Amino acid sequence: MANPRDTVAFTEIGYNATTYMREGTLTGAIDYLPSVSNPYPAAISTSIGKCASIVTSKTARIGQAGDRLLGKIVGVTSDCVVVQHQGYAEFTYVAGGTAPVVGQGVVCDAAGGVKVWTASSEYLGAHTVCVALDTTNLIATVLLR
Repeated sequence: MANPRDTVAFTEIGYNATTYMREGTLTGAIDYLPSVSNPYPAAISTSIGKCASIVTSKTARIGQAGDRLLGKIVGVTSDCVVVQHQGYAEFTYVAGGTAPVVGQGVVCDAAGGVKVWTASSEYLGAHTVCVALDTTNLIATVLLR
């Protein structure tokens, strides 16, 4: 009998997103969010799927190394960014000494992904916990709270 935990999927459990003003580092093509009249946007932003952090009041950006993780960028317009800030989200990571550890907090890395929180990181990853690692594809599943 197969282990039922081998097939656990975290996709969109507890999903919640908020719109913030867009900071200038969100570059690349603009993702005109899908709508009834335009279900397939013509351009996808290179920022989609990257980690986000707060830069100033009501303004988000792609997270910089050591930034506290706000959530995952799921949409970008010319002046706004939509960030998933609750639920389970998948992020890329770099293998090696800063790779996330299951059960530990994470913060933003310099490549738009996540890394393990360490004592030298600026912010404690208390609201974000790595719950699964795909070491083949370098994907970390993170619980955003």
